[in-house]
Amino acid sequence: MRRSIAAVSAVFIFSDPSFSQQVDPSAQDPNATNRDYSIQRFAIGGKKSVFANFYSLKLDCVPSGWQEVALSKPPENGEAKLVEAMTIVHFTAPNPRVKCNGKSTKSTALHYTPNKGYKGSDSIEVETISESGEHHTFTYNITVK
Repeated sequence: MRRSIAAVSAVFIFSDPSFSQQVDPSAQDPNATNRDYSIQRFAIGGKKSVFANFYSLKLDCVPSGWQEVALSKPPENGEAKLVEAMTIVHFTAPNPRVKCNGKSTKSTALHYTPNKGYKGSDSIEVETISESGEHHTFTYNITVK
């Protein structure tokens, strides 16, 4: 008895206007789309900053099914919130979604406000899980001026 196995390929593109990332659909590593990122940001004590907008679009510029975005480590010297927001889509070439650039889409925005008068270091960790089971961890290392 001979069995045949069909290969299934899915591509999840996770983008944020300030941090673009593209997954190689031909990658052989099954964990290639599960990644950890470390991102440096700056903030001013007592003032709100918007560090990221998390969204996922299909090739036809329509939002993907669902995406879970969660704050897994809150800051020690301020407040972080994940809020629903509209954002302008931005992808970089060679991502085929560059044709979506300039369009508006729903997103989950990461807002951060350091404590008033605070200066120093802080950090936030955000985890995302997509409908296809891909997991990303974003660590925001913050310098508050």
